[in-house]
Amino acid sequence: MAESHEPSCFDLVAGLAAQFDPGAARGQEGEIQFFFSGGESGACYLRLTKSGCTFHRGEALYPKLTLRVKAEVWKAIMRGDLSWEKAMMERHFLATGNFPLLAQMPRIFRFG
Repeated sequence: MAESHEPSCFDLVAGLAAQFDPGAARGQEGEIQFFFSGGESGACYLRLTKSGCTFHRGEALYPKLTLRVKAEVWKAIMRGDLSWEKAMMERHFLATGNFPLLAQMPRIFRFG
């Protein structure tokens, strides 16, 4: 029986960079910082520019938006088991910074 490999939280965030829609981002620039806890822990961020998005491990100097989330919650959101809207409304993660950017993330990164 083959063992299934579930992607890490970092893999999932890196995948968002590939799904970035610059048109939906409407010129947003800056970093979105992620801090994971629980089954996986650590930090990574996405750097948005007018034309693209790149994934980076570690901490951004001046992130535009910061998300603190348990690894299991992030994976549930990315699998579609927990909607982005429900996760926000029920405070399944802590967000600080640019809240309009937070609300636009599913459109900018084409998930949910």
